[in-house]
Amino acid sequence: MRILATLCLVLVCCGVVCAQPGAVTIRVAPPPPNMYRTGDLWRGDIVNTSSTTYRVFLRGIVDEIQPSTARVLVARSRQFDLPPGVLRFTGRDLEPFTTESYAPAYYDMVFRSGTVPSGEFRGCTEVVDAASGEVLAEYCNDVLIEVTSQPFLLAPAHDAEVSERYPVFSWLGAAPPTSQRITYRLRIAEQFAGQTPQDAVLRNPAFLDIAGLDRTVFMYPISARQFTPDQRYAWYVTAFEQRGNMLRDVGSSEVWSFQMARTASDVADQSSKSVSRSGEQCAGDNWDFETGTLSCWTAEGDVAEVTPIRGSHPTLGNVQHHRQWWYTTYGDVGDALTGSMRSDIFVITEEEIRVRAGGSRSPDACVELVVEAAQADTVRGDRRRLPGLTGSFVVVASTVSDTTNVRESLETYVWDVQRFKNRRAAILVRDWSRIAHINVDFIERMRSSK
Repeated sequence: MRILATLCLVLVCCGVVCAQPGAVTIRVAPPPPNMYRTGDLWRGDIVNTSSTTYRVFLRGIVDEIQPSTARVLVARSRQFDLPPGVLRFTGRDLEPFTTESYAPAYYDMVFRSGTVPSGEFRGCTEVVDAASGEVLAEYCNDVLIEVTSQPFLLAPAHDAEVSERYPVFSWLGAAPPTSQRITYRLRIAEQFAGQTPQDAVLRNPAFLDIAGLDRTVFMYPISARQFTPDQRYAWYVTAFEQRGNMLRDVGSSEVWSFQMARTASDVADQSSKSVSRSGEQCAGDNWDFETGTLSCWTAEGDVAEVTPIRGSHPTLGNVQHHRQWWYTTYGDVGDALTGSMRSDIFVITEEEIRVRAGGSRSPDACVELVVEAAQADTVRGDRRRLPGLTGSFVVVASTVSDTTNVRESLETYVWDVQRFKNRRAAILVRDWSRIAHINVDFIERMRSSK
């Protein structure tokens, strides 16, 4: 210790100040996730706990430690005074910088883009005494860099009009930093008026959502739901990297949109469309049953054999129906009939839906409004399987009453549906009770009455 003190006294006399061991510490801020730039070497704090002002400079060292071992860069800042206390620094405070050495293989990426390629790196920043060259303090950050490219959509082109019933979707694949297996997820959603493509895929239920694709070309399947002419759709692709039993999200493409064209065959199909059991054409929604048939409704179970009633019912009497026709699940054998029927799928664009209903007020005999379940849905309610459709629908409104008293006369129920705008929905008439029935007539969509 006496020899060290004597040596320091000699250095002080010669104009060199000796640093006390541990008197100087440095902390460098960690870089952002999956990113490391040379500027990350020069951002942090230096603490000088002594009473001496030192003349120092910072040296930055970047080493690659995986997949190979190599020194990428050594650079140093200008000299500056380090007084007692805390000194916060950034690269702008330390300019100009001098490059002491670098690996030629990294020159283009490091010096032109300011960042490093994929790999595992260690970046160390040293506080160096300018006179003696002694390293007074050091701080290192280890960082894993995985440079990837996201999928890039190719077809259908953005804003294109598509005439093929079963279009081919294609995209450029993601370029992961490793040789792991890459799979893709394709998601398509309907895009409604006033929505951007991004809004459509975020807010609307998926029209098609298919994962595990290992190719970058996908032909729309014949078995999937058919596209609607004149309807606009939004779509995007997400890439996943397979790591053992885990899937890592590599990134998603931009969101593009296209519109389905109306072809001559679509016009012919529309003119010959028939959805009633008797072959009657669907005229409008037929939500008031004034066609005298179940056209525009898809039924299952015993209720499929029940036709709309004209005027008063021989057993139930006058139920105060709207015009001439109305419907009940009360059949020739009374309440013993069971089953359900749904309207054609429609998109909610109004603020209210009104329905006139009566009957037994049973939880198992009612009229329900169901909306298609979204991928990340905040709507809570019972789930329903609809006749003739796949997928999940959520009950958001019902004529079920707190009382079980029978009241055959039709009453008007008003459902506020503003928060379900632009979602696919259906009216479901459901009777799964053998001791109850439901009467229904005149369902209408309306602007708010408030």
